[in-house]
Amino acid sequence: MFTKVSIIVVLSIIVPLILSCQSKNEQMNVYENASDFKNQRASQLSNLLSKHDFESSFMLIDSILAVYPDDPQMYLALGWIYDIQGDINMASKHYDHAICIYDSLLHERKQYSDEINRAFVYQLKEGPEVYIRILDSISTLPEYKSDSPNIEGYKHFILQHKEDLFRPDGAEMTPIE
Repeated sequence: MFTKVSIIVVLSIIVPLILSCQSKNEQMNVYENASDFKNQRASQLSNLLSKHDFESSFMLIDSILAVYPDDPQMYLALGWIYDIQGDINMASKHYDHAICIYDSLLHERKQYSDEINRAFVYQLKEGPEVYIRILDSISTLPEYKSDSPNIEGYKHFILQHKEDLFRPDGAEMTPIE
């Protein structure tokens, strides 16, 4: 379920950025190609990560970053891989890079999905307490008041162990204590 949400979030970030730089005629072609490219790659990446095929995941992430060098979701994925492998320094570096990109995006234009995704990166990097604190602060922002019920849901839905992030559909998750 999280994988589908992350695909939508990734598309909602990248496609508008690409479109803003194109002429009207080019926009439709770029949108279709970018959408297809991102959907295919995101699905492939999710599949590889669920199998813990990190070598193939690294190669796929590199190919995505060659086209979309400022995709925060790719740095989140890199951070997660290194985290699962026990390389906390590299994980932290990539989580920080994802957060930096989200900060830049939010500085340019406040967007609810970027706020939530940024909070999620903090959950992976610093733990559930920080994640909940950030979600609470998002829910107090006037522009997101109507999203408060959704934010409450995120506190329970997305809050999970790092190891469970890319579990295949139907796989049992480890409860948070």
